[in-house]
Amino acid sequence: MKPYLEVITFKLKAGVSEQDFYAVHEAFRAFLDAQTGLLYRTLAKHPENETFIDIIYWQSKADIAKVEENFYADARCKALMDIVDSESVVMSQNEIIAQSCNS
Repeated sequence: MKPYLEVITFKLKAGVSEQDFYAVHEAFRAFLDAQTGLLYRTLAKHPENETFIDIIYWQSKADIAKVEENFYADARCKALMDIVDSESVVMSQNEIIAQSCNS
């Protein structure tokens, strides 16, 4: 079983404030934290073009598949998708081949 890195970029819908996003995000974060296989997550925002990037490390590709099944049935995830510009979403799932960390 190889670890996977999921990368998602997105923008908010027009008229949605960052405060609105952060309120919805807290509930979504609780959903993610409860998922099996989650190793690590970072959410960042580009300061100039308002694009968010969500980087999630998973224990396996199978864990991503389980989360995808749960995602569409969960009200917290639906609330997130209601404020995200669906045309802006780009997702990729990548097998990790090397990593390092200085902590």
